[in-house]
Amino acid sequence: MMQKLHHWPLKAVHPWVSKHYHYAVVGASANPEKFGNIIFFDLKNAGFMVTPVNPRLRELGGVKAVSRLQDMMPKPEVAIVVVPPDVGMKVIDDAVEAGVKKLWFQPGAESPELQKKTADAGLDAITDGSCIMVVRRQIER
Repeated sequence: MMQKLHHWPLKAVHPWVSKHYHYAVVGASANPEKFGNIIFFDLKNAGFMVTPVNPRLRELGGVKAVSRLQDMMPKPEVAIVVVPPDVGMKVIDDAVEAGVKKLWFQPGAESPELQKKTADAGLDAITDGSCIMVVRRQIER
């Protein structure tokens, strides 16, 4: 039986959006029609420190890409996940191994199973379908 997704109040996710943080965009894409591209450039163009994470990319927007979270130095404060939920399960394992404590699953990347696995791993995770681009704009108003 599917459990209901936990929904975060907007004020609870505000601390997750900071220009002092370094973000990983897991599932970053060179395709401008993909959300991995849109989110990466939205944050980059707004002045955030972002690194694309995708084993098929060498760079994106002049920023060196890494294949997985474990390859990032320094480690990001938040990993933004823009991959299907089945791939996201592996991202949770990578985050644990890399010491990344906060995961933000974008709309379409979230699931109750991911929510349970992140909780079981002791990670903070946004898994309710909240979009970092929407939250960022609400904060900057």
